[in-house]
Amino acid sequence: MDQKIENLSSEDFFKLLEENQKNKDTVLIDCRTLPEFNAGKIKGAVILDFYAPDFHNKLSTLNKDKKYFIYCRTGSRSKIMLDMMQRSGFKEVYNLAYGIVDWAQCGYPID
Repeated sequence: MDQKIENLSSEDFFKLLEENQKNKDTVLIDCRTLPEFNAGKIKGAVILDFYAPDFHNKLSTLNKDKKYFIYCRTGSRSKIMLDMMQRSGFKEVYNLAYGIVDWAQCGYPID
C-alpha cells in the first residue's frame, strides 16, 4: 500500500494546507488539550486530544483514505500520532514538525 507520511516545516505545511483547503477529504487535526485548543488554533482545525482516554478509539474510527494534517504544541504528540497513523494504514498524513509554536513564530495565522 502506498502511503504519504511526512513531517513538514511550518512553511511547507502552510503551503500544502492552502492547496488542499477546498478538498472535502482534507482534515486538519489539533491533538492538543481543550484549553490549549481554545487558546488558539489553526483555522479549520478539529480537536482530537492526545491525552483523552478515548483518543485511541477516536483515532481508529477516522477514515484512512482522507488526507490528514496534524499538529500539536511543539510537534512531540503529533509525531507520535503520525507514527500511529502510519502503522494503522492511513494513506496520507502530514505533521507540522515543530508544532503551532513554530507556526506562530513564522508568522502564520492563529484563530
